[in-house]
Amino acid sequence: AGVGRERYLEATYLPDRTEDGRVVGIITMSLDVTELRAAERRLSQLAHYDTLTGLPNRLQFNNQIREAFRERRTDGLRLALMFLDIDHFKAINDQYGHPVGDAVLTEFASRVEGSIRGTDFVARLAGDEFVVLLNGIAELDEAEAIARKIVRRVNRPFIVDSRKLKVTTSVGVALQDQTTTTSSEMLARADAALYRAKVSGRNTFRMAA
Repeated sequence: AGVGRERYLEATYLPDRTEDGRVVGIITMSLDVTELRAAERRLSQLAHYDTLTGLPNRLQFNNQIREAFRERRTDGLRLALMFLDIDHFKAINDQYGHPVGDAVLTEFASRVEGSIRGTDFVARLAGDEFVVLLNGIAELDEAEAIARKIVRRVNRPFIVDSRKLKVTTSVGVALQDQTTTTSSEMLARADAALYRAKVSGRNTFRMAA
């Protein structure tokens, strides 16, 4: 049993002394801490990732955006933040039940993640609220193109338990500028743009003013 399994050992080295205090060797005590390391990894996973979608959670997003602001680029590139949710998600839960709602959330997360670049970051904040942090945006058109791509991908039918569901998303996008100095300001601007997308009829995106 356990053949080929990676193990972690914690070793303690103690001097082997004679009665007059001379060191004549080393005593090694080893403790198998494999299960402890696995438990630590599980706790870290729970603390930083959403258990349903596997995406980073709000805590990890907060850390990520703070780090992105600290590493503000000097090459003329900026950050962009997208705030998005699923249109009429409560109606999906009420009509089909929470298991279907969870399946929609999981598929939605996958489609959003598949719409962004390798340098970008997506997280689930809570419920059907998601954020995307775009790193290295040179022009407004780049952020608009990614938002348009997300809306288009989400528009494809969702197949859940042999049901074909129509799912749409609304997206608010805020681009970093000279007046945006904190992550909370940027999130508030993206949230306001999301509200404008909702007012505009949903299934679309809007850029922050």
